[in-house]
Amino acid sequence: MKKIALSLIVSAMMTFAANVLPNELSSFVAQKYKVDYNTQTQENKDKLKKEYEDTLRLVNLISNDVKNDIDYKAAKNLIAINVWSQKYMQNLKINDEVLKELYNKEKPKTVPTYNLYNIFMTDKKKAENLFYSIEKLPKTERLNEFKKQVKINSQDFISNKKDGNIGWIEIQKLDKDIQERIKDKNTNDILIAPLENIGWQILIIADYKPVKEVSFEESKEFLTKLAKQQELIRKVDSLLK
Repeated sequence: MKKIALSLIVSAMMTFAANVLPNELSSFVAQKYKVDYNTQTQENKDKLKKEYEDTLRLVNLISNDVKNDIDYKAAKNLIAINVWSQKYMQNLKINDEVLKELYNKEKPKTVPTYNLYNIFMTDKKKAENLFYSIEKLPKTERLNEFKKQVKINSQDFISNKKDGNIGWIEIQKLDKDIQERIKDKNTNDILIAPLENIGWQILIIADYKPVKEVSFEESKEFLTKLAKQQELIRKVDSLLK
């Protein structure tokens, strides 16, 4: 009888896994691998379907072990709120009248953005000596000299392949210490700062985009996200009253 009962349970789980809903499978693939299931080759689709079927079977096998676990309960609650919040905001329709009102209130602006070249060194004294030697040059000569010194001194082997260039970076994405040192700088200015207790970073600003006001059309995507976030907060507040 026990063997028959076990066989029925396994059979039921196999049937449950075999009847995976297409939308559920697509959601699993999108959340785990950040790709569209429907655009995959048939071979990949079969592998992904098998993986999700195995996931469902495993969840059924372990569910009794975790159903009363406090970490599981807390995680499930957080996931429920996160999924609901995303779906709620996706379904919101924000008209231009609301966005224009928000635009006039927020007056959105760009943030300072820098095109930077980088030299990384572990020796503080050598880094400081190199910094001062470049700093004393006329601004028009600094970048060319900086690129030469990248090949000689920099220990950042990734940016070295591009003469030390690390591309355009918004100020808030820089290390906090560098943010303070760079905020009053401009094109061809250089600075030096400690980097995460592992060495010293010398930076030169090859180009610079200052703060500027943006048009309504330019800021529409930002305003839409902001409006949806605000509406979500209002919805949560109303549900909790």
